Amino acid sequence: MNYTEPIKNKDTLKEMAKYFKNNNDRDYVLFALAVYSGLRITDVLNLKVKDVKNKSEFILVEKKTGKRKTLNINPNLQNILKTFIKNKEDNEYLISSRDSGNKPLTRIRAFQILQDIGDKFNIRISPHSLRKTFGYFHYKTNRDIVLLQKIFNHSHPEVTFRYIGVNSETMKKSIDSLKFW
Repeated sequence: MNYTEPIKNKDTLKEMAKYFKNNNDRDYVLFALAVYSGLRITDVLNLKVKDVKNKSEFILVEKKTGKRKTLNINPNLQNILKTFIKNKEDNEYLISSRDSGNKPLTRIRAFQILQDIGDKFNIRISPHSLRKTFGYFHYKTNRDIVLLQKIFNHSHPEVTFRYIGVNSETMKKSIDSLKFW
């Protein structure tokens, strides 16, 4: 099994978002949803317009765990979604396949889309990298691993630290940077 890392460079994230926005609205929304929500790709792909339309939060049953969770929609993501769904029907999938009517994009195609942009930016990413990117920046901004653990439904903070790429090298740098006098 391949291990994926979060994208830890905000400039790279901005450039990737800009690329998607300029080239493909659907893929831009796929990218934005995954980064801003921290949802697993299967949950992103199963969202319908009615799930997010005119909402700042919604309840989701995670496909992998079967757990219910309330997802707060980031205001920036709300704006992206509002523009994207303007002329869409409530029952349409947000990220729909172009080949098969009102069906969601497949996980395989989502992986290919992200792999292609990773190649353009010379980084290795997958759909799971975007979930980890959300976690990495959430932790970096808020420094609350227990809150992030709850958001991800992880069983223990150590799982969450490992998940977002906080490893022994990160801890060493943190300790080495301390200077009391």
